[in-house]
Amino acid sequence: MPPLAGVEFLHGDFREEAVLSQLEALLAGQRVDLVLSDMAPNMSGVDVVDKARAMHLAELAMEFADSHLRPGGAFLIKLLGVGFDDYVRDLRRRYEKVAIRKPAASRKRSPEVYALAQGKRATIQ
Repeated sequence: MPPLAGVEFLHGDFREEAVLSQLEALLAGQRVDLVLSDMAPNMSGVDVVDKARAMHLAELAMEFADSHLRPGGAFLIKLLGVGFDDYVRDLRRRYEKVAIRKPAASRKRSPEVYALAQGKRATIQ
């Protein structure tokens, strides 16, 4: 990707501690207004494995948002598959407003949806 003025580009696997440490170093302790996660695992074709991998990434993204998002901030995340009811319940405890959407550009057979959580609460309810 060609460089963009004012943009720091970090390429790596978010599950690796070294990559997360680099990202946190770039933030230098500052809270952010928006956390956007479009992460998806490499799909194996084994449903139970793929769902577990997708959920792991979603949990990592939520942990990052919990730690680095300012109160009142927003969190947008791609969720894959069914079985995210508990995850969405956790979002509703953490944010004032949560909306689940399936973009028109997404294939009908695709399990992806996006959750937009707005208004991060200062404390989790």
